[in-house]
Amino acid sequence: MNNKRPQNILQQSVSDLRRASILQGAEKVFCEKGYHKATTKLVAKAAGVGEGTIYNYFKNKHELLLALLKEMLMEPIKKIIIENPPEDPTLYFELIIENRSLILHKYGSLIASLLTEIRRDPKLMEELYFKILRPVSDLLEGYLAKQKNNGRFKSINPLVIANGIIGAVWLNTAFKLTTLDERYRYISPETITEELTDWFIEGLNPKLMKETN
Repeated sequence: MNNKRPQNILQQSVSDLRRASILQGAEKVFCEKGYHKATTKLVAKAAGVGEGTIYNYFKNKHELLLALLKEMLMEPIKKIIIENPPEDPTLYFELIIENRSLILHKYGSLIASLLTEIRRDPKLMEELYFKILRPVSDLLEGYLAKQKNNGRFKSINPLVIANGIIGAVWLNTAFKLTTLDERYRYISPETITEELTDWFIEGLNPKLMKETN
């Protein structure tokens, strides 16, 4: 059995690398062709594998897209909000904002084009929400609820605040990365992070609620 373990590890490593190659190929093809015009044949060619190999990892193009978006949107933030969330709320929000900014900077145009196409497919849009977007929101909601119960945050509705935070981060970052509003040209990413973090912390501060009352 000991002789089999290194072989199994090697096989797993090769399998992981091949899966990563397929996702990279999908990213390239979806970016160039869009979701609806992309084919598994084109993805296979971009990934350097046979088309049949893709079906060893993903049932169809639909599942491949969800896996790609999960890799883009969920995996980078797992360490922050799942594996090792900092106790300090200020650091927590700073890390989340910086992470989402990096994601939009790296994949913003691809995500925007995919979401535009996905809107035509209600079933796919529903899966994207419940399998990828909702889990991130739920984790942030859980963190807010925990901090509220510990007395660090004032009495809030965690669902409303979680979605409010996500919306504020994505919208400000999107404005910064596009030329839609030229005023953002003069605002640094560090300033956006600092301003939003201060706003979240101040707004959630239970002491301010007591002073107001």
